[in-house]
Amino acid sequence: MKSNKFLMVFVGGVVILSLVLLFSSLSGAAPSPNAAINVGFVDTGKIQNELPDYQSLQAILKEKDTEFKLYQGYIMQQHRNALKELQDKAVAEKNGKTAEEQASIDKRYKDEAQKKSDELNAQLEAKRNEIMQYLNEQKKLTEDKVKKLITEVGAEKKLSMVLDKSVVFYGGTDITDLVIEKAKKEANANSKKK
Repeated sequence: MKSNKFLMVFVGGVVILSLVLLFSSLSGAAPSPNAAINVGFVDTGKIQNELPDYQSLQAILKEKDTEFKLYQGYIMQQHRNALKELQDKAVAEKNGKTAEEQASIDKRYKDEAQKKSDELNAQLEAKRNEIMQYLNEQKKLTEDKVKKLITEVGAEKKLSMVLDKSVVFYGGTDITDLVIEKAKKEANANSKKK
């Protein structure tokens, strides 16, 4: 029974695949067997090092890293001040109390200190998330722009596909410098408009 079901699914898959191939070749969607496939490639490392957009992204990353470190220092200082204030209050309140009362006071202030720590950690985490969201948005914008540039240069060179240099072992057309050149021209044109 299982082998019958498997055979039916397999035959159905082959029929569907055959129909898709037949219709795609009739509609011109699939390349003819004699058509040449022109493959291009880009060196993404070189693009990341030389493209103005990636350089701007690196500057933003450094700026946001500095911003977070300053905010973190501010939060840490608030934490130290809050703990010192709580400690001073606990010492003053415990003065002249029995050991049992002092233990109760210590527990209460310990709970307050933990609550304050949690609040400050939540603020720090919120700031980290805000910065990460901003950086991810900027990274996506940059990557989308680079993909668009690669697509445009690939189309200009009549390439069937463009791959990363790391997966090309032999052949292909290197369009890395053309992509960088096009990006720099666009960046110069945009800076002149401003």
